[in-house]
Amino acid sequence: MPSRIRFALTMLWVAWCISICAFAAHLYEARGSSADLYSIIGAPAALTQALLIYLISRRNNIARVIVLSMAVPALIVALVFFSAKVSSLRLVFETLLRGTALVLLLTPGAAQWFKRTPLPE
Repeated sequence: MPSRIRFALTMLWVAWCISICAFAAHLYEARGSSADLYSIIGAPAALTQALLIYLISRRNNIARVIVLSMAVPALIVALVFFSAKVSSLRLVFETLLRGTALVLLLTPGAAQWFKRTPLPE
């Protein structure tokens, strides 16, 4: 696995862990109250993210395309619906992590790796 892919996957997993911790904190704070949109969408979104990151690590190009095509709509949804519930610092940090990882997944070396062609030394 090329180092840029490994670094991109690490950044995606770190962003995912931050999201999971924030989601767990939200569930703890909202215990007993009625379910809100963040509580309902949080678990399926986290599981889907984890599955896609895992599939990317297994060289699944379809998962990479899905992640790349859903990045902008997911950011828009996060800004519109969850900006009141999410701290600005966390949103910026996660966006930087995920954005940098997506750029690294678009490099020519990454494309070669996903095609399973040997990388030049």
